[in-house]
Amino acid sequence: MHAPGELTLGLHLVNSTNLDYFQPQHQAELFRLKGQFMQALGERDQANSNYSTALTIWDQLPDGWLSWGSHCDEMYESSGNHAWLEYAVSCYLQAVKHGSCAGRTMLPRVLHLLSFENDTGAVGRALDRKLNAVWVRVRALGLTLQHGGEMHCSRCFLCSCVVLPSPTSSPCLIEQS
Repeated sequence: MHAPGELTLGLHLVNSTNLDYFQPQHQAELFRLKGQFMQALGERDQANSNYSTALTIWDQLPDGWLSWGSHCDEMYESSGNHAWLEYAVSCYLQAVKHGSCAGRTMLPRVLHLLSFENDTGAVGRALDRKLNAVWVRVRALGLTLQHGGEMHCSRCFLCSCVVLPSPTSSPCLIEQS
């Protein structure tokens, strides 16, 4: 999906699809795909708009949250604007909340993004708001404690210890070697 001709053809196909024949979750998936095409073509504002539309139609679309999080992450990397960082963390955590296995693999990235936190604490607040739906591996928390995310990671660690006293009781643990 990297050749410009293929991207344009795919975007044309999605644009020419009559959405009236689809259920809301499928309509949302088509807008997510349109967002991915736009993002790959460098149309960042249009991509953001399509991801937003997708999740407005069906907010329980895990791949939509993951794609939008990736887009926001990319926008942060290119602009340095901390608002995009907060949006990326929120989207990644929403993807996990809605059962995305790929979203769970982004949890180390979420913890890494905490190290870029500014004085407003917006990224940490995004993590705190979604904490009840997300459980992270203690090893990843330990690494983040060394890089400035102490306050939020310690809260996450304490909550997970209270709710999940045994590491085998969490269905969302990520096994990494």
